[in-house]
Amino acid sequence: MSEANYALHAFASPDELVAVGGEGDKTLRQLETDVACLAAQLTAAGEMLLACSDRYRFAVALLACLRRGVTPVLAYSPQAAALAELAAARGSRACLHDADLADTAELRTLDLRVVLQKPALALAAPIAPLPATQRMVTLSTSGSTGTPGFFDKSARQLLGEAHALGRQFPAEGTRCVLCTVPPRHIYGLLFGVLWPWQLRLPFVRETPLLPEAIVEMARRFGADTLVAVPPHLTALASAVAIDGSGITRTFSSGAPLPSATLRTLTERLGWRTTEVLGSTETGGFAFRCAPDARFTPFAQVQLRTDAEGTLILRSPFLPSDAPFVTRDRVELHTDGTFTHLGRSDDIVKVGGSRVSLNAIEERVRALPGVRDAAGLSVEVGGARGTEVWLVVAATGWDATSLRTALSQALDPLALPRRYRFVEQLPRDSAGKLPKAALQALFAAGSLSAAPPAAPQLRRDFDVVAGQPRSLASRTQLLLDVHVPVDLVYFQGHFDGDPILPGVVQVQVLVVGQARKAWPELGAPRELRRLKFTRPIRPDESLQLSLTRSSDAARVDFQITAGNEPCASGTLLFGAPAVAR
Repeated sequence: MSEANYALHAFASPDELVAVGGEGDKTLRQLETDVACLAAQLTAAGEMLLACSDRYRFAVALLACLRRGVTPVLAYSPQAAALAELAAARGSRACLHDADLADTAELRTLDLRVVLQKPALALAAPIAPLPATQRMVTLSTSGSTGTPGFFDKSARQLLGEAHALGRQFPAEGTRCVLCTVPPRHIYGLLFGVLWPWQLRLPFVRETPLLPEAIVEMARRFGADTLVAVPPHLTALASAVAIDGSGITRTFSSGAPLPSATLRTLTERLGWRTTEVLGSTETGGFAFRCAPDARFTPFAQVQLRTDAEGTLILRSPFLPSDAPFVTRDRVELHTDGTFTHLGRSDDIVKVGGSRVSLNAIEERVRALPGVRDAAGLSVEVGGARGTEVWLVVAATGWDATSLRTALSQALDPLALPRRYRFVEQLPRDSAGKLPKAALQALFAAGSLSAAPPAAPQLRRDFDVVAGQPRSLASRTQLLLDVHVPVDLVYFQGHFDGDPILPGVVQVQVLVVGQARKAWPELGAPRELRRLKFTRPIRPDESLQLSLTRSSDAARVDFQITAGNEPCASGTLLFGAPAVAR
């Protein structure tokens, strides 16, 4: 690597493994052949959407685009609606993918599962280093206000950081890297693709999410280093059958890692665990390797704070030499380390007093039986102005007992006013919590909330009835549902980024269809185990599964989009049983 160019990998032999997985192991020679084959079929143009889930095919698409002078735009979601949105926003009319997508008037698709199985159309060629100033990728996010966000990253930023990670975290006997974060996110791209290749390590092609799948793949492919996000690590820490997985080292980023989880991973399992702070804008800028330890900035990163304690940094991985003002609140120490105090946007005013959502969440997560928690600030007007609402994934708690426990440590103004208990918080694949998903949980918690009356000229759901199936003592009904673009319930929720409210999913779609199928059920009286895992947007095709136990007024439901679960739960109908 010269000062002006950055190498994409450090492999020395064409027979070295660059990727392993269920669809086949790949060597450097095969990678170079596949890149040349795909590049020969691409038209040199400005940008191209990239939506590959398989990590190896993603890498091939990325390198082929760069060879042809095309900038890949990494789609924040591989769903058709998200790709159409990105195509409209960027004018990128072509998409490389490995899913079941069809060409549309707006988007031309190329399925790498098909392309890479054909005989090679070009001879293998070495993967050349990139000039420091070359735009390497454009990252996309769904945006919190409805408009997608885009972040250009140069070779100096991405590969420069990957090289720095290789120096900071050398291989030290590591054999293979398994990552639970898709490569479309900067964390999954850096730690799941670019960093392993700087250390001449193969990565696992798949992206497992559940503890059982993570452990099975680690054992199957000999992965001893795990790159994950806090929800996945917390689930692993509480699993009983993960000893002997072969994992000895793990990295975490994307959200705060609970101290209890970090302690379990390091003390009970003996995993060397590193927590990394960073963002899409900044890349990584600090790390720590022990529970409750201070964070150490990466080499070449310079830190200072303003009068409010907000972190300001300079980094070679930023787009310019100008200082970057983060949203992190820190306390700097004389040895160059710092204590992370949360984010500036987690401070809210309740009744004129400053309240930290992060402090409340940490207090809740420290309680026994609590798996995860998230606070939400809600404008309510009046003397309080703002209230804190709380979503909790826990066992053995209800609103009364949790409020009582918190009242022992929190100021009365800081006590959450409303609570929702779920099996799992609706975090995205990078561990983030979309605010709209949290808001939907509170909307869906009230089955009595009436949806707005449908104005004329605005459509409702298009539902295709299916045939009921008998399943032992149960009956299952599968319905195909289309979500029209002009569905009435998108109005005002939210402008620019319409998301189907949770109350509509439960009250209108699930309850409505259940009572059509079984009129004798009566009115819904209780909602249990409600879980939202993915937003539903306009022009999506869904499948609604309703399963009724024949001897009870109970209906289990699940809403899916393709293979992705969107919502699930259990509804109880009719009057509650009377104790005798």
